[in-house]
Amino acid sequence: RNDREIRMAHIRQHQELIAIAKQKQGEVSDEDMLALLKKMEVVDAQNQALLDQLVADCGWPTKDQFGPTAVFAAVMVSIHAQLPYKIKYFPMVEEGFKRGDVAPGEYARLVDKILIRQNKLQKYGTQLSETKMGERAIMPVEDPEHLNDRRQAIGMRLHDDFPMPSNWPSSTPKTPETIGQAKSAIPATK
Repeated sequence: RNDREIRMAHIRQHQELIAIAKQKQGEVSDEDMLALLKKMEVVDAQNQALLDQLVADCGWPTKDQFGPTAVFAAVMVSIHAQLPYKIKYFPMVEEGFKRGDVAPGEYARLVDKILIRQNKLQKYGTQLSETKMGERAIMPVEDPEHLNDRRQAIGMRLHDDFPMPSNWPSSTPKTPETIGQAKSAIPATK
């Protein structure tokens, strides 16, 4: 609950800062953005410590043992953590996904967040970049021509909600040079 509450407060406060900045014909300051993020980091650290203790005492939650809310909460804590924490619990999230405990979108978000933190292209197109002024677009995606195939293969809906990333096929004319650049920019992923 506190994870959701702090993120909803972050969104509201960010929107308020954007409105003020637009009135002043400026943009949200780095200091204001950092202050918003610090509040989330405190809650995230508390949730991670709690999850670590619960996993040590009871093991990773499953739907059969603890119900879907416990599984969802554990995955959200992992998603909102720093990279080493995400990697630590990824095998358990992946097993939960294979078992049907973890929803496809939650699994895909964790995969994409790990890839992005490793400076790789995301696989499922779940991560957006957002400017200080609230403009959003999908962050670059591996093999963008097959994004919806990958999403559909794991049970996600097709992607059509946001502006496509700069490496999206329609954003760059296809020439031999751009095709070669796109292929060399896509790192191998497991």
